[in-house]
Amino acid sequence: MKPQLYGKGIRMKMFNTVMIVLVLIVTVFLLLNIVHTIHDFQAVQDGTEDYMRAQKDASDLQTGSDYLTQQVRAFVVTGDSAYIDLYFEEANHTRSRDQALADIREIVPGHPSLSALDEAMRESTELMNLEIRAMRLMMEAEGADLTQAPAEIQAAALTEEEKALSSAEKRQLAQRMVFDSDYQGYKARISEDVLSCTEALIDTTREYHITASGQLMVKLWRQLMLIVVMLAIMMLTVILSNALVIHPLERNVACVQKDKPMQVNGAWEIRFLAENYNAMFERTRQNQDKLSYEATHDALTGVYNRKAYESALAERQESDIALIIVDVDSFKTFNDSWGHAVGDKVLKRVAQALTDSFRSEDWVCRIGGDEFAVVMMHASSALHDLVLGKCSRIRGSLAAEKDGVPPVTLSIGVAFGDRESPSGTLFQDADKALYDVKRRGRNGCAIYSPEMADMEPPEHT
Repeated sequence: MKPQLYGKGIRMKMFNTVMIVLVLIVTVFLLLNIVHTIHDFQAVQDGTEDYMRAQKDASDLQTGSDYLTQQVRAFVVTGDSAYIDLYFEEANHTRSRDQALADIREIVPGHPSLSALDEAMRESTELMNLEIRAMRLMMEAEGADLTQAPAEIQAAALTEEEKALSSAEKRQLAQRMVFDSDYQGYKARISEDVLSCTEALIDTTREYHITASGQLMVKLWRQLMLIVVMLAIMMLTVILSNALVIHPLERNVACVQKDKPMQVNGAWEIRFLAENYNAMFERTRQNQDKLSYEATHDALTGVYNRKAYESALAERQESDIALIIVDVDSFKTFNDSWGHAVGDKVLKRVAQALTDSFRSEDWVCRIGGDEFAVVMMHASSALHDLVLGKCSRIRGSLAAEKDGVPPVTLSIGVAFGDRESPSGTLFQDADKALYDVKRRGRNGCAIYSPEMADMEPPEHT
């Protein structure tokens, strides 16, 4: 018979599918978050490097301007034309100021700080024009060949008053032009513009770092939460797997080892297996009971068979039991006169009469064709009269026709385990008592006594 399933319990296949899907979803979000975090971190690094470069470029612009100042001042003081070469090498070839400004424009296009750098560059250019005029004055004061001078110096125009100055006055004017307060004012304004640009870049870098750090922190917290969710899913999977599968399996393994039905709990699959196992267990138990019953009971009458009878005698102490042997008188006559069907009914009626008359702990057995035996438990010679009364009532219940079964008479022999002067085994002495009844004409009951010791009953089959 197919077991009725409870329809309860979580299906582990569905549970595992859900857990796998959840893990995959969380893993995808976690990986995407990690990729974005790496990307943002790289962006922060790149941005930091760019702003550091921009700050260096702003400093380079100042350094380039200061370098030109150093060369022109050295020339107007010493008159050494080598300083002119160094000056124009920086101005026309190295061009650190122009490169720094171009680099900054590329790094931070449109940044507010660029206006300050543009102003610094404009003032630096104006200052160069003044410096070139000062170098022209110094070259004329030294009587140098202007045709060998850089084109910018040759193109520098002097006023009529400056041309009329003596060499010493031209030298003094050239030196004053690069050392006076106006010149220093230019230098101060250039420094202020560069400083203003640098501060703006620092402020922007700080704001960028604060914003980027906040975004990174959000992503790191999100990443932490996803890891916690992943761990929670794993822990939930372990806990539920233990509760729904491992523990029920352990309990049911113990049930199988103890030959008991399984407990129906846990996951749906475990419940399904437990119910099917329990159904098979019950069928097996019933089959075993049936086989055991058939092995120990007589198929016709339903009482114990000879095998059970022999087992009952072998497993008990003789002194604690009484043995009653019952023969149906002239049983062959029933088969010959009324047929075997009636003969079978006679045997069943006798078996029922014996079963109804003795206790449930007593063993009523069919040990031969028409021969029965009753093994009375916890019976001593003190029950002598009780046993005789039982035998008399049994014979009386069979004396009349009933349900198509003709009257039946019985010959009964009894032997107690604690009998006086036993002449043989319990069965042999009970058989001698039975023989005594048959010798006196059957249809009676006798209990073994010492006087029967010398009787020799016929051999039973």
